[in-house]
Amino acid sequence: DLRKRHAKQPERLQREMTALYKREGTSMFAGLTPLLLQWPLLSVMYLLFRSTQIGGKLNTLLTRDLFGVPLGSHWLAGAGPVSMHGLVFLGVFALLAGLCWLSVRLGRAMTARQAGADVANAPGALVRVLPYLTVVIAAFVPLAAGIYLLTSTGWALAERSFFWRTGRVSGAAPTPPKPAVAARN
Repeated sequence: DLRKRHAKQPERLQREMTALYKREGTSMFAGLTPLLLQWPLLSVMYLLFRSTQIGGKLNTLLTRDLFGVPLGSHWLAGAGPVSMHGLVFLGVFALLAGLCWLSVRLGRAMTARQAGADVANAPGALVRVLPYLTVVIAAFVPLAAGIYLLTSTGWALAERSFFWRTGRVSGAAPTPPKPAVAARN
């Protein structure tokens, strides 16, 4: 709404957006915090499942597997999509895409409830597409990191859903205040 109202006044739009973020107790970078917090763990996991040796000893993590597919393997290094290797990765991708779809739906519902608008009008296209970047990332990291992304995405979605439904997160419909009753003397 602010973008439409102040489209031709960029300075005013910036002031209004800053005031909105301040009123809501957030910033435009609030959504980046979870990603930034996970980045060190993802980096370490990536290195763990790429390294054949850790501390001068053989990396035993590389001996583990999921349905016969080594946890250190990459999707593009497999025997193809119809092999067990490909099917395991495609299963992880499908589950991740499903969680991303649910995340987008929950985000739309939260935004619509908060704004009192129709679900179809919220949020923007970038916000609807961005969660699927997780699936793209999973295609280029070892299977173990893909499983981590699957687990952390599912956990985050479950937390968000729980807290939203219990009214403990922004976007929950606030309880309207009860009208004051005038005391009679």
